Amino acid sequence: MTTTSRPRRGEAMTVKTHTDADSAAYLDEIDRCILRHLADDGRVRLRTLASSTGLSESAVSTRIHRLQANGMVVGYHARLDPTRLGRPVQAVVRLRLTAGVEPSAFEDLLRSLPTVVNAWQIAGDADYEVWLACRDVPNLHATLVALHGGGSTDRVTNLVLNQVPGLTGSRLVEAPAP
Repeated sequence: MTTTSRPRRGEAMTVKTHTDADSAAYLDEIDRCILRHLADDGRVRLRTLASSTGLSESAVSTRIHRLQANGMVVGYHARLDPTRLGRPVQAVVRLRLTAGVEPSAFEDLLRSLPTVVNAWQIAGDADYEVWLACRDVPNLHATLVALHGGGSTDRVTNLVLNQVPGLTGSRLVEAPAP
């Protein structure tokens, strides 16, 4: 992102550039307030945001558009309850790819399995961490077999017992602890 400041008479124009990593430093407390509200409820009304920030609805809307244009807000999503949707068995699986398996081919397999809710390519003792939501234990087993047949090995499967309440995307707005 580039920031240009208007020069005073007799001064040269300054142009500051910063990387995405620097973007959080350019957020003021009002931006952070807006982001917290949006992370907790993507359908929050402009009126509510205006009341929380002390700005007009128009000013809040302008800030939201800027946050979207800067890539800080990349979408709005509904949080779904897997259990109520018939998938009460959830697992987090850490997988290592078999030598010679192309990551892109494995990622195509992940996208093709309806039990895969999300996946992350990671560094460390595994190559991928995959979140599964299954109908039952046999459905989980069938998914694990498909993952193994698709080129994964050395998997560690952890069943999800409960989601910790109160942890949402709004925590991304807070400054990380040192």
